[in-house]
Amino acid sequence: MLMMDIIKNIPKDLESIYGNLVETLEASVKNLREIYHTKDFGIAFSGGLDSSLLGYLAMKYLNPTFYVVGFEHSKDIENAIESLSLMFGEDYAGRLKVIKITDDYVLEALKVFSKLGLEDVLTASFEVPLYIVLKHSDEKVIISGQGADELFGGYMKYLKDPTLMEEDFKRLLEVTITFEDKLAMLFQKTIARPYLSEEIITIAKSLPIKEKVYKGIRKLALRRVAYLLGLPEEIIKREKKAAQYGSGVMRSMRRIAKSLDIDLRDLLKVLSNES
Repeated sequence: MLMMDIIKNIPKDLESIYGNLVETLEASVKNLREIYHTKDFGIAFSGGLDSSLLGYLAMKYLNPTFYVVGFEHSKDIENAIESLSLMFGEDYAGRLKVIKITDDYVLEALKVFSKLGLEDVLTASFEVPLYIVLKHSDEKVIISGQGADELFGGYMKYLKDPTLMEEDFKRLLEVTITFEDKLAMLFQKTIARPYLSEEIITIAKSLPIKEKVYKGIRKLALRRVAYLLGLPEEIIKREKKAAQYGSGVMRSMRRIAKSLDIDLRDLLKVLSNES
């Protein structure tokens, strides 16, 4: 069975849950204006499924600015432009801000991370794009797709062991979110995370595992939500590419480590000692 056939074939006994999930996600985005008492929102946008869902709803209710971070010709920049064009045609013109980065941008972010006590290189790699959006955005509230992978089965490892989702979700709340909020405070910004609303978390945890990872398809539930909302098929079927790879940040970190003649795993420790 083709991917789109699986996505469209929503089990009868789950139709009401999916209807609730669509309504709740829409409300989680729509209500941001009341929660944060502002009309100005930015969104960290990669053009993938998670950020496209939020972007689609945000465009409907919030008129956000879309920020994409990446090296020249990076996949995230290509996907962001393509996704906005597919969803909105020329209506997105002027709303997308492309932040093209260099190794110097990455090194600056890593030095800040090291001062905040971060030592894990993998975590640092996917936080670099967020740091750059926080620094270069004009809006005080930045919408993030954080939580979608852990709640709905976005990582390859979940195909082999779906039980890892709960462990990763716990770490997300206890470690990642705390670190990201520290970053946001550096720039007097706030990060809004619609996927981490209490209502979305409750619905996600009520879904069977096979609604998250099934026959090689990750985030099946979110793909079904995107289908029900009418997003373009190209976006619904798009495979995830981790932020650090889609943006080119991980390659940059390897170059930086090589230039310092150190192992990549020691990069943050070395930068911490230098500061």
